[in-house]
Amino acid sequence: MILVSNKLSKCCRQTMLFVNTTKGGFIMQKCVHCGDEETVKGTELPERSCPDCDEIMEVIKHRSNYHYNCPDCDQLQEIADHLLDRSEFEWLRAK
Repeated sequence: MILVSNKLSKCCRQTMLFVNTTKGGFIMQKCVHCGDEETVKGTELPERSCPDCDEIMEVIKHRSNYHYNCPDCDQLQEIADHLLDRSEFEWLRAK
C-alpha cells in the first residue's frame, strides 16, 4: 500500500511517502524527490477504516511500532507490514 504523508519534505518541499525502513517494522517518511528521511509521529499517519466493520481505526504504538487498532472489533494491524519497503520505494522513485 502506498501511504502519502500530509506534509511536504523539509529538504525539497516535495511529497513524502511512508516507508517500512527496517525488518523490525520501523516507519520513516521519505522524500520522493531526493530520498531523504524524516521521522514519523503517530498523529501524521492517515486515518484508515477497519476492513471488517468500517469503523475508523486509531493509531497506537504496540511493541515499539505503529499499528492501526479498531476500537469496535479489536483488529490490530502493524502499519509497516502494509507499506513499501526501501527497495520498492527506490524502484518507484526511479520511475
